[in-house]
Amino acid sequence: MGNPLKAQKIIRWVMNDPGLLGGDTVYPLEEMVFVYDDQKLPIASIAAGETLGPERVIWFGLIDPEAIYPDPSIPKTRSLSFTHKGQALQKKFPLPTGIHTIPLEKVAKNMKGLGDNLRRCKTLYSYDHYSNVLREAVISGCEVLVVSQDRDWHDPRTCDCALNIRWDSDLIESYAERFHDHRFVEAFIDEVQKRWIVRSG
Repeated sequence: MGNPLKAQKIIRWVMNDPGLLGGDTVYPLEEMVFVYDDQKLPIASIAAGETLGPERVIWFGLIDPEAIYPDPSIPKTRSLSFTHKGQALQKKFPLPTGIHTIPLEKVAKNMKGLGDNLRRCKTLYSYDHYSNVLREAVISGCEVLVVSQDRDWHDPRTCDCALNIRWDSDLIESYAERFHDHRFVEAFIDEVQKRWIVRSG
């Protein structure tokens, strides 16, 4: 948030709606803004005061295949719930009658714990539509259900909820390769050079 270190140049990587979880809602024009997800380009453009194009997307795999992977030999004996950014929805819409879950935040203290719990999970009920945990659960073999403003629990991969995270059709097949793919670095450096090195050269 802001520029506490008084840096001469600032690059932001926007991973959600500006200001949604705190922090700045408008960015100084001299800053350079990138987004994690192309879905965030329109709202980040408003905050940045300029139209951001696809060259400002830094999209790469964040799911570590050392921790997140399926294991069909492990029985799926529990249901989990995940709230995180969905606290308002949780208060408004409790879990369906008769559903008892363990809060994922209480049992997954690190990446290893997250993977261990997801591999044992049959269904993950999530109040947070925009979290990598949803993808990690799908990869681990869980049924994933999110709740809509209409109290409808549904599969986020097939819905059009406004805050839904991006789903790639080849997620399960490609997530490990993406985690180790560093090609985005060259594109990022090229874009920064165009902004600050070419302009000042």
